[in-house]
Amino acid sequence: MARVDFMPFTPEEIPIGKRFNIEGTRLLWEIRLNEEHQFYTLYLRDQDGVLIYTMKVVYGIDLLNAIASLEITKLIKAFDFTGANDTVTPENFNNPVKIYVLDQ
Repeated sequence: MARVDFMPFTPEEIPIGKRFNIEGTRLLWEIRLNEEHQFYTLYLRDQDGVLIYTMKVVYGIDLLNAIASLEITKLIKAFDFTGANDTVTPENFNNPVKIYVLDQ
């Protein structure tokens, strides 16, 4: 059975930055809320704090799909395993929609 983990971000902490090590790659993951349009944005920084990537957090889309230079084979997706949601909003972020680290 595939292992499923989620990244522990909560709406109360946002904006937040946490360091995660995924498959030997350590990055600073920042999540920010665009309050005017009510969506979340992911900012990835390398170990030196240099911004290497930014993306709107979209339900079901691999957050790292456009970064070919990272050697990460895991899928990082915002998802709701209860099946009740198909978008990421301030009302459902982290309950029940979470950012999961999934095997491909």
